[in-house]
Formats: sequence, C-alpha cells, structure tokens
Amino acid sequence: MNSIAKGAIGLGGVGTATGEGILANHLINSKEERNLSSKLKEDKFILLNLDVSKQESDDSKWQTIFTSYEALTTDKANLKIGNLTLTSGDKNAGIKQLKEACSSLLNTQPESSDFDKNYQLASQWCVEPISVESILQKRGITYLDTTGSENSKEWGEIAKEYEKIQTEAKKPLSEVTWTQVTSNNYSANITAIKEACKKRKEKSSHQEGFSDALKEAQSWCSITSKNR
Repeated sequence: MNSIAKGAIGLGGVGTATGEGILANHLINSKEERNLSSKLKEDKFILLNLDVSKQESDDSKWQTIFTSYEALTTDKANLKIGNLTLTSGDKNAGIKQLKEACSSLLNTQPESSDFDKNYQLASQWCVEPISVESILQKRGITYLDTTGSENSKEWGEIAKEYEKIQTEAKKPLSEVTWTQVTSNNYSANITAIKEACKKRKEKSSHQEGFSDALKEAQSWCSITSKNR
C-alpha cells in the first residue's frame, strides 16, 4: 500500500474519531442543556451562586432563602430538599448545605420521575427571590392594574370568563365570592378579582404558595388572560 493510501486511511480514522468526539460532546452538551438548571433559566429565573467557598453577607439573597427554608420546613416536610433540615445555629454552614443540595437538584434530567417535584423545590430554594408580577413581566406578560381604573376592558372580559367556570364548590381564586350579576354589571366581581390579584402580585418565589399564585395570576390577573 503506498503512502498516499496509508495517509488517506489514517485521515479517515482521524475523521471518524473526530466525528465521534464531536457527537459525544454534542450529546453531553445537549444533556446539560436539557437539565433542570436550563429549564429554570428558560422560565426566566436567575440561579443563585453555588460557590460553597463563598461566605454570604447578612443581606444576601442566600440569607433570605435560608431564613425562609428554616421557617417553612419546620413543619412542612414536603418543602424540604431531601431530608435537609436547617437550624439558625450556624447560618454559613446551613447555606453551604443548601448550595450543595441545589447543585444536585439542578442537574436533574427531564426523564427523571422527580423532575417536576425537583423543579418546584429548585424554583423556591435555588433561585434569586422574585415576585409573581416580576417573573410574569420577564416572560413578556403584563400584570393588569389592580389599584386604579386602568385595564377596565380587560378586567371586564376576565370577569365574564371567570363567571363561566366558578361555582360554589369551585373558586379559581379562593377569596372571590361571586356576586350575582344584574343588568350586565360586573363591577363588584371585578373589584373582588382585582383584590385577589393584588395579593398574588407581590408573592415571592421563596414563600409558600408561590407556584399556585403564579398560575392563578397568569390565568386571571394578566393581559393574556383573555387569550386562555
């Protein structure tokens, strides 16, 4: 076999190896891109830093998360990341534990049976605290005015949609008690819905009930509600 042929075979081998290497890297990168971390970013959350060597200041976002985690998980095991229990004795050690727990959570893959559960936990404990109104705005969804007379047309449409599905046993917004409509006057119900939406808009991601508040606000308190 002449040297040119040998060289061609050699290059073919290199090409095959290179191709396999590129494919392997692509598969690895695709796997990383599809994990829980990427889903949270896609949903406009900002991940907290996970550097366990960094000591967080007293006014850091991690301190806020730590305080909320300690308080809420005392009697609500379902809000815990695994079996992680924190006490106020050593906040720095507790924050380090939270960072380590979040690092593990954020690597969860979509095919995992725990993906949805871990998403809920990570969106509460592993991201910078953000309000319902702010996260919707980042997603391009405008929160309707809850204090003045703006968006009156949109509120009227929402009230009519709400009327179609509400019953004594089913209240999409738990605080709203429906008032019988006469002469096509929805003002009392619009006021009730706006009050419920006002309560949800400032709910923060690290607080209990954020996920439900977010879903309800997107359905009944946003400019896109009429497009459900």
